[in-house]
Amino acid sequence: MAAQTASLDGATEVRDVHLKVDTRFANVKVVGEEGMEARDKNMPRNLHNAAELFLRCGLVGNAEKLQETTNAMFKILASD
Repeated sequence: MAAQTASLDGATEVRDVHLKVDTRFANVKVVGEEGMEARDKNMPRNLHNAAELFLRCGLVGNAEKLQETTNAMFKILASD
């Protein structure tokens, strides 16, 4: 869940955003590039953690894109 803010004509609106992801997201490992990224303790371990991180940072669009593209990948893999 993340809080998303929007401003329209000086009024600020805050809404809670909930994103349901497939439990298989936790099975897809995220591998950082060698160097600082690989050693960064905040680097997500899997796609579920990545979606959570996006939401905590207010990057709702990124979390939704991750969900969309990962679900498309699962659909492709299931068709074979």
